[in-house]
Amino acid sequence: MVAWLAACNGNDGESATTSAPVPDSTVTLQELEAGTCNPVMFERQNPGFTGPGYINTPNTIVARASWSIDSPLGGPHVLALRFANGGATARSGELSVNERTVQVPLPPTGDWANWDTVSLDVVLAPGRNSLELRASTGDGLANIDSLTVTGPGPLPGACGEEAPADPSATVDVRFLSDEPAGWVTQGNGVSGGGDQAPVVVTRMDELQKLASGSEPAVIHVSGELNGTLTVGSNKTIIGLPGARIRSDAGVLQVSDARNVIIRNLELVGVNARGQVNTVLHNAENVWLDHNTFIDGSPDILLLSGTTDLVTISWNVFRHSYFGHEHMGVNIGAADDDLESRGRLRTTLHHNFYAGLVNERMPRVRFGKVHTFNNLCLAGTDELTRSYYAVRAGVDANVRSERNIYRDFHGPSWWWTSEKLGAENATVFNYARSNDNAVLESIEDVCVPDCVRGPVDIAEHEGVTGKAGFYGTGSAFEPPYAYSAEPTDGLEARIREGAGAR
Repeated sequence: MVAWLAACNGNDGESATTSAPVPDSTVTLQELEAGTCNPVMFERQNPGFTGPGYINTPNTIVARASWSIDSPLGGPHVLALRFANGGATARSGELSVNERTVQVPLPPTGDWANWDTVSLDVVLAPGRNSLELRASTGDGLANIDSLTVTGPGPLPGACGEEAPADPSATVDVRFLSDEPAGWVTQGNGVSGGGDQAPVVVTRMDELQKLASGSEPAVIHVSGELNGTLTVGSNKTIIGLPGARIRSDAGVLQVSDARNVIIRNLELVGVNARGQVNTVLHNAENVWLDHNTFIDGSPDILLLSGTTDLVTISWNVFRHSYFGHEHMGVNIGAADDDLESRGRLRTTLHHNFYAGLVNERMPRVRFGKVHTFNNLCLAGTDELTRSYYAVRAGVDANVRSERNIYRDFHGPSWWWTSEKLGAENATVFNYARSNDNAVLESIEDVCVPDCVRGPVDIAEHEGVTGKAGFYGTGSAFEPPYAYSAEPTDGLEARIREGAGAR
């Protein structure tokens, strides 16, 4: 056991109160649960872990994990860190507790499936305590399964979450009177359930019954529903303020359906491999507007098959923690999905790629895709910075117009750890493309700057390509009327207006 005798924040180890002693108790902080704070690199590949999985940080000196602990009285506590290190050398770290530090040995355990525990004596301050474990070497940290805290009544602390919305505040849903724009207006257009009388649902079975089939329906969703929703043709589904659909698998599927409108819903998925949050497959004339999409793997939103004439507007896309396959919008499922050729015509405007989306803003195959007035964030943290925004893949025709690409200019560990080439996040990526692919950048903006390129990239599986902030030709001219607003003031407008209410 490593003894740490120094007190935190000037506390000499004595309790800050003279009340009766509180019996010791134990709390275990697992990843994805309260008290585990940073957007951890979550995995469940190696056996023997407890809880939902374990933290696997990248192989870099800036690797870290952090926690928050509430201690009613402060004073001496014992921390037990469960870890596995299948490497040949120690992957130790330095633990900071309220700005005081101690070395944490994390020696080899023989295999990534062999778990051991290191214990630390620490002194916590009364109230909120912030803990951060940072790597001591360029190999990163050992895999971390959990942090167990024993002492007088410790509890998981908050991690700086945003304050909850004021329930008495007026919710502005005037956007529900807006008309669609973009590709969804072409062909037969989109009217959803038309002028059918709205029906309010509060249970998933009610919603699924009304959303099935092709009979026109206008459905208003109230409260939080759980499960996977499959939507048929001629439907309008609108969330009343605060409406949410949550699922431990895929959340929303629109397959072999046409003329569908989905608006003002929070759609919460799970970052489990193969569980895409929302799938449009063989769908036509679909409008996704003012929704908030949270979590999904590998993608949050996938358009596949013969899907065509889609508009995606004023949505928020984000992940709750970071991972290899925590991506955004994938238009075209595979290079050999030839039925998509000539389809997948999609407009994306005023969307907010808000956090921890590490690529695909969007990624395009085959389709004529118009992305304008969107806000794409790479982030500023090397551990979680996105490594590209837009990829023009096989036969893609992409018109990128007056978008804001923020912070695509610094190191991204995805590039360094996975040896993908230059140690920079870039706006456009042309790997896994072909000679027919086109991307035209029209008055796009990089804030504060970006990697201009071209830079050579060499991806896993031997794929090479180029990346940077530059176009490769002239894209299509949209057949519909639209207005791409200037980028001045656009970021604030998207941050305020995108997503469900």
